[in-house]
Amino acid sequence: MTQIIEWLNQHNINAVKAIGTVAILILASIVIPRLSTSLKQWLIHLQSRLNLTNKTNSIINRVTIAVLWTLIVFIVLDVWGIGLGGVWAVLVGAVTIIGVGFIATWAMTRTYLKIAGRSRSAINVE
Repeated sequence: MTQIIEWLNQHNINAVKAIGTVAILILASIVIPRLSTSLKQWLIHLQSRLNLTNKTNSIINRVTIAVLWTLIVFIVLDVWGIGLGGVWAVLVGAVTIIGVGFIATWAMTRTYLKIAGRSRSAINVE
């Protein structure tokens, strides 16, 4: 046991951080599969209401699991003292750009549908 502690000290590895990392990974490996199973059941329940295909359910489940594991990696990096300020800034920027794109698409579609609706009503009136 003393040899392990000496090796950890030589490589500047804090035992508390290492144990915390292992605990986080064990907890995540227990919780995330259970969440995946619950999400699959919930999506199967909603499948008929929302007209989702099995492929769509699978994609939603995989993306959710990937996001959760990414968050776990970020938490572990934060435990080890690696700053994630730049990563968070890039993620927030990407989400903002995607959000602006959705809003712009919605605005253009809404305007087009209003114009198309007016032209149809004008045709019906004449």
